[in-house]
Amino acid sequence: MNEWILLLQSPILMMIGFFLTYYQRHYGVIFVCLMVILANLFIIKQVDLFGLHVTASDAYFIAAACTLNVIQEMHGKKQALEAMALSFSGLILFSVLTQVQFLYDPNDFDHTSAAFHTVFQFSLKISLVSLICYWFSQKIDLFLYRVSRRMTYSQAAACFIAVAIAQLLDTVLFSTLALSSIVGNLWHVIFFSYGVKLLILLISVGIMSALYAILDMANMYYESKV
Repeated sequence: MNEWILLLQSPILMMIGFFLTYYQRHYGVIFVCLMVILANLFIIKQVDLFGLHVTASDAYFIAAACTLNVIQEMHGKKQALEAMALSFSGLILFSVLTQVQFLYDPNDFDHTSAAFHTVFQFSLKISLVSLICYWFSQKIDLFLYRVSRRMTYSQAAACFIAVAIAQLLDTVLFSTLALSSIVGNLWHVIFFSYGVKLLILLISVGIMSALYAILDMANMYYESKV
């Protein structure tokens, strides 16, 4: 069941990010911010995929990375870097505000305080490590996308090359620094999480290629800004 959810979720997120970016850049930026926050929220949820123990946030990471590349393709390097900075800032704000909630003393009618503490007690550490890994990996991603596109690779091929390399670095760094004391098996998370990311990425760039083809066939023109 988990596998089918993953295989359905990935193309849906890719299509949403693509068309939001095409329709209005700012909508794409908001989508990236949301994906980054959700990815860091659900990184602590452990699930079984294909028989191994992994986290449940890979689809959000890939959706954010691919949408950033679509923003760069359609609107330019400056706008993509702006989207990355805004999502970075949103993650900082999310991390700080979740910790502020712990300062409130719950009353006798509250039944959620313990649950929130369970969910968010790791969020500050995870988010701080994620900020470092995210900034590093996405800068590499956007750079490699520009280089790949200028080497005449297609949008989808350039996105796959850039995201695959950037996410390998992100997975190793983030898993080692943030999850070693949380997950049951760190090696499962590192190796299989990256494998799942590659699977999601293959699905996403396949959808991306089809979406660009649809724009061409429908004469829905955009000028590449890479």
